[in-house]
Amino acid sequence: MISNCIKVLLIEDNPGDARLIKELFLECAPGSFDLKYVETLYEGIEILETQEIDTILLDLSLPDSHGFETFLKVHDRTPEIPIIILTGFDDETLAIKAVKEGAQDYLVKGHVSSHLLARATRYAIERKRTEEALRRARNELEVRVQERTAEFEKANEELRCEIAERQKAEEALRTSQQMLQLVMDNIPQSIFWKDKNLIYQGCNHNFAVDAGLRSPEEIVGKTDYDMVWQKEQADFFRKTDLRVMREDAPQLHIIEPQLQANGKLAWLETNKIPLHDSEGNVMGILGTYEDFTERRYLEELLAWERKILEMIATGSALQETLDTLTAMTEELATGSYSSILLLDAEREKLFHASAPSLPAQYIQSIDGFTIGPSAGSCGTAAYFSKTVVVEDTATDPLWANYRDLAMKYGLRSCFSVPIRASNGTVLGTFALYDGLQREPSQKDLQLVEVAAHLAGIAIERRQAEEAIRANEEKYRSLFEESRDAIAVVTRDGKFLDINQAGLDLFGYTRSELMTTNISELYIRQRDRDTYQKKIEKEGSVRDYRVKFRKKNGQEMDCLLTSTLKYSKDGSILGYQGIFRDITAYKKAEEALRESEARYRAIVEDQTELIFRSLPDQTITFVNNAFCRYFERKQEELIGAGFLPFLVDEDHKKVREHFASLNPKNPVGTIELRAMKPGGGIRWQQWTNRLILNGQNHPKEFQSVGRDITEQKQMEEALQRSAEKIKLFAYSVSHDLKSPAVGVYGLTNLLYKQYGNTLDARGKTYCEQILKASEQIAALVEKINLYISTKEVSLIIERVNLRHVLQMIKDEFSTRFSIRSIRWTIPDDLPEVKADRLALLRVLRNLVDNALKYGGDDLSEIAVGYEESPHHHIISVRDDGIGIRREDTQKIFDLFQRKEEVREIEGSGLGLAIVKEIAEQHGGKVWATPAPGKGSIFYISISKKI
Repeated sequence: MISNCIKVLLIEDNPGDARLIKELFLECAPGSFDLKYVETLYEGIEILETQEIDTILLDLSLPDSHGFETFLKVHDRTPEIPIIILTGFDDETLAIKAVKEGAQDYLVKGHVSSHLLARATRYAIERKRTEEALRRARNELEVRVQERTAEFEKANEELRCEIAERQKAEEALRTSQQMLQLVMDNIPQSIFWKDKNLIYQGCNHNFAVDAGLRSPEEIVGKTDYDMVWQKEQADFFRKTDLRVMREDAPQLHIIEPQLQANGKLAWLETNKIPLHDSEGNVMGILGTYEDFTERRYLEELLAWERKILEMIATGSALQETLDTLTAMTEELATGSYSSILLLDAEREKLFHASAPSLPAQYIQSIDGFTIGPSAGSCGTAAYFSKTVVVEDTATDPLWANYRDLAMKYGLRSCFSVPIRASNGTVLGTFALYDGLQREPSQKDLQLVEVAAHLAGIAIERRQAEEAIRANEEKYRSLFEESRDAIAVVTRDGKFLDINQAGLDLFGYTRSELMTTNISELYIRQRDRDTYQKKIEKEGSVRDYRVKFRKKNGQEMDCLLTSTLKYSKDGSILGYQGIFRDITAYKKAEEALRESEARYRAIVEDQTELIFRSLPDQTITFVNNAFCRYFERKQEELIGAGFLPFLVDEDHKKVREHFASLNPKNPVGTIELRAMKPGGGIRWQQWTNRLILNGQNHPKEFQSVGRDITEQKQMEEALQRSAEKIKLFAYSVSHDLKSPAVGVYGLTNLLYKQYGNTLDARGKTYCEQILKASEQIAALVEKINLYISTKEVSLIIERVNLRHVLQMIKDEFSTRFSIRSIRWTIPDDLPEVKADRLALLRVLRNLVDNALKYGGDDLSEIAVGYEESPHHHIISVRDDGIGIRREDTQKIFDLFQRKEEVREIEGSGLGLAIVKEIAEQHGGKVWATPAPGKGSIFYISISKKI
């Protein structure tokens, strides 16, 4: 057994990673691990030679040793101590090699949780100790066999000892296996393993529960067709199992549904790897999965809520918004029927608004029914302004008057939530029906409460808009089509004139108001004094906020736009102004602030670094990801400058970049080097947007960034590799082509001048030499062509377009959200045969181009799909600035960029790369102006690739 405190030696040159490992150990089991940390291999070996260590966590890249040799050096020194490789390289081949050479585990930085780290450490020690016990047992057995041949008398005694020792070893092994099973049963993931015939050989407790078994032992000997899931699911599971064993390669992050024993349809993220025997042959598979149904549900709910808030903010029709809400609840609460009823102006009856799945006859029967204390679920909820739950409409007294109607249409349960305005007034009800007698889950209750709240915002906003429109029509007809009150007053506050709208606004008759000083209408006299000073200094005021009191004592918020009125001699006579009642607008602002709070939460949850800054780079806002990255608190960052986080050499570059942003080209991208708190330097890519004030002057910058250090390192490695290949090509050209040309020329001269004197064999030799020389020259040309065109073999596989587009959406989600851009894709998307990374690169380029060059009015990016007899055709449409028809061909050439977008950062290579990838896939790429505005880019992929 492992002792209470495990002594761990961490050999790691990155202090940040070392600190993270220490925090993971403390998080999982404080006091259970004694962590010693060194930065070099030399220091690590020194500790191993002088101190007792239980296990080693080893980084392969150290200042004094690099790569797999690092592991071999430590393992050769201390073969008895278990070693866990902890590295930043997610290299499956290297991991397999390390385990074969004696490593106990291979963990990838960034993918290690506290529980995984602790579990791996304990397992490594336990496995090593078990191996050591078995090794000792084998050695002892050999000694006893030798002694038995020498002394037969002692053989029986030694045999008994050997048996006793073996029993102890077996008992230890059984204990280890029991410990392993106990550990597996207590981890949150589900685990199973099968033999090569796909017959289950074992599982942990969680998997047994999902499969409807009483214990993990019951699964031995069963197949997927013996489980609770459907045949289609069993077929799918077996298909992926067979692929893992056939290809001898893991299948990771498989998203799949599972019908569990409790009747729940769960969504799983599954990983499957092949199992090998001692000779390396595939003998079965090991699978693990995690149930992410709840996370998927919350993500879908958030997406629906974002969509509905966008519809409200953009002024979509109320009916469309309510239909979207009922569609949302029916999709997220599977098997239910949603209904929205609205209360009439007299607050007595409920009328149908939206119910996409309820029978039309049922809707007609309840349309316009009276609310009351026993009026079904909805009528009672509206009457008492509280949630009403009815688990069985056949027996609940609230449904006494509607029972026959409910039974006729198979509606056995219903709960209803009141839809309220911001002041608590009931506007209607939001109900969820079910064909089964049941109590609603807490999740369904929360879902309908969210939907009712969103419906309240939409209805109240529409009511406010309708009220404003009604007022506008009234004022327009009363006074020269003006919707606002207009008045002229003297400097001392006497009314000179006021229109009918003004009289209606303040509630006075003309005779009453003409004898009233306007100062008496101000709630705060200081507002009047401030207004007078401002207008006489500036000559006019616009949208000056002030509170007035009507004749009935009611307070109202107004916007006052006013100019000076002069007498004939040029002196100031008074002020003429327009009064606008914005009380309803202020309520709408409150709703908008709630919406902004939700969007702020979205920004805070993003993994990208987001901050806003003034023109002098003073930070005004940072999200949580920014704080975590730089290991600073938000209050420490607000008010500070951004430049101190960067290396000094990049300061000038940053200033010039921000200075280049202007109203015509407000968005730009820049790559910078940032200093981490631990002293390391990391590469970042930032997309910055200029935000203007009302006068079209720079107000603020909004910046979204991500760490691209690994990308830069890969680019540098690729560049070095390309240079080596290029030098190799030049060497081949010189060393092969020049001699070949010389041989060809001399042989050709020999053939021409002495052909008559050569016999048939000589002529044949000349022809063979000429042909061989031509082949060498052609080979050199092919090598140069390969280097110059950068041809790379495609990795063709079946690619799920929906998964690829989801990756694109996740990558650009922050920019979509910030710019309020709608992202739409078709409902039905097929799998296509293509190079997954190449296809991802094409779509990323096209979406990035739309964002870069679409302009400030860009509001939608839509992906389309169609097919011809021989090609899949994918399109990316935007409603931005668009493209001229005469530019639709040349933009795909290298370094071709439109003149009007020269100030936007770009290389002119993106569309050329798209073209090259399309042609490699047996297709082509083209562009057309979109109908109305915007542009459409198409790429075709051959079905025969």
